[in-house]
Amino acid sequence: MRHFIVTLSLCVAPGSIGEHLIGQHHALVQDGYDRGVFLLYGALESEMGSVAIARAPSHQVLTQFLEEDPLLKEGLAAYDLVEFVPEVFPHILNDWLWAGASQGRNGLPYENLGGVPV
Repeated sequence: MRHFIVTLSLCVAPGSIGEHLIGQHHALVQDGYDRGVFLLYGALESEMGSVAIARAPSHQVLTQFLEEDPLLKEGLAAYDLVEFVPEVFPHILNDWLWAGASQGRNGLPYENLGGVPV
């Protein structure tokens, strides 16, 4: 399993994005939680984007999942992924970090993430 810092940067003022697109974006984030992709997610202090800690079998699989974000599809945001290797962390994160390399939280297989076989 690979681990990433995911940064979403808005290309427009947050107030100019319709509630419908924000709702679809939040649904994608929730899907990421349901699949065990995201550990945490939150808005940047500047309100011009967000950051998440994520995991996926590969950079390609995570990228394909994020490409489903309507904010990206509409050209309103861009993603940046930085891969890292967790070295120091509280033991409570062991299950999320290392368990189920072939399946995510709720038993959903990673090969279903973005429809990409791994």
